[in-house]
Amino acid sequence: MDQWIVAMLNAISTSTADTGNLLKLPSGYNATMYNAMTTFQNVAVKPITALVLSVMLMLMLQQATTRADGDKMLSVRLVASVMIKACLVLAVLRISGALLQGIDQIGVSLAKSGSNIDVGTGSVKGQALGDAMKSSIDSANWGAQAAMLMIVLFPWLIANVVGILPTVMIFWRFIQLDLMTAFSSLPLAFLAHEDTKQIGIGYLKRYATITLQGVMLIAGIKLYQALISGWVTSTVKTSSDPMDFIMNNFGNLFVAPIILALVVIGSNALAKAVIGEG
Repeated sequence: MDQWIVAMLNAISTSTADTGNLLKLPSGYNATMYNAMTTFQNVAVKPITALVLSVMLMLMLQQATTRADGDKMLSVRLVASVMIKACLVLAVLRISGALLQGIDQIGVSLAKSGSNIDVGTGSVKGQALGDAMKSSIDSANWGAQAAMLMIVLFPWLIANVVGILPTVMIFWRFIQLDLMTAFSSLPLAFLAHEDTKQIGIGYLKRYATITLQGVMLIAGIKLYQALISGWVTSTVKTSSDPMDFIMNNFGNLFVAPIILALVVIGSNALAKAVIGEG
């Protein structure tokens, strides 16, 4: 029973997520999925994009000739501006993959910088919370150990459930990036027209938001680790009565995994705020 208590306290105090996948590009996270979406774009999306762009250019040329109202010089200038805009949009579409990869590279660079920051862990002199109090827990009688187990069980269950959230969020993030990559040419084609260019701008902002969400996840988890490290370091004494410690710090044991859940769930809203979406 004492080993269960030690393991549970260790899990609560060191409850963090594996953020290693956030240091990867979408093409490196799951190459098969990424290549499938790239093929889908080439086969299904680009033909539709070409059709949409053709219709938009025809409408823009018609508007230009209508505005010229018989003025040949003005008509030439307006048509020339439409053609230049069309060339610019075609250039953007040609490099759309490189553009998105550039956003990905910025996100990975920020993520790596944040991941390298050492903020400590929930440990006492290099030991996790349970290991630091192991001798005191071992020396407690059976009744005290049973009581400690019942008290720690609920926070431990929450910590285990919350521990799954980052993995789910990371997987969903990469699915979104791959899907948005598959349809990238279509919203970017709308940059050609003044009335629809916000669709293309909104697409780029949304892609940047999803990319930045990974950075926010790492930053939030680092802050959580710093919080737990400060709490454990300041409150835990290896000679403390484990029952007294658990009773006095039940709130912290209970709240810690909930804070991690809020950090993970709130990462998307924080990324939106930075990009200016929300």
